[in-house]
Amino acid sequence: MAMGLQIIEATMAHLPVLDVLQQQAFADQQTSGPPWTEAAIAGMLGMPGVLTRLLHRDGQACGMAMWRAVADEAELLTIGVLPNGRGQGMGRTLLLDGLEILAGCAVETVFLEVAVNNRTAIQLYEKQGFTTVGRRRNYYGAGAATVDAHVMSLRISERKQSPAEQNR
Repeated sequence: MAMGLQIIEATMAHLPVLDVLQQQAFADQQTSGPPWTEAAIAGMLGMPGVLTRLLHRDGQACGMAMWRAVADEAELLTIGVLPNGRGQGMGRTLLLDGLEILAGCAVETVFLEVAVNNRTAIQLYEKQGFTTVGRRRNYYGAGAATVDAHVMSLRISERKQSPAEQNR
């Protein structure tokens, strides 16, 4: 991977790092909703079917993604990159990594929720073939206000891969 990127499987031993990433990546609650607590991350790490990936750049943790798969469906539970790493393809790298692993596990459909005002994330998902299939009213709490979420889905077998992905 470019830029000295490495993705590893995260375990309970990575909980402190995942917690810091969550707090920093989701600090802007107006577009991301509140960050998960360390207890929430720990609870998800221990669940069957949960895949947690930790992205490092030049040896430093800079992003994470957590997926939950059941039968032929999966949900992107959370994905985040540190603010100083945004706009450098790291979110895309994490997203593609998870989709590739899920496809290998016979997952056919992936779902996610994203704040309706998080244009950057929505564009990332749309570029990978996700489409909006619903809306959750007041899904994210943002201080005294709430933000709706788009529910998006992707049929992995219908995703169009770039030539670079096809040649991996």
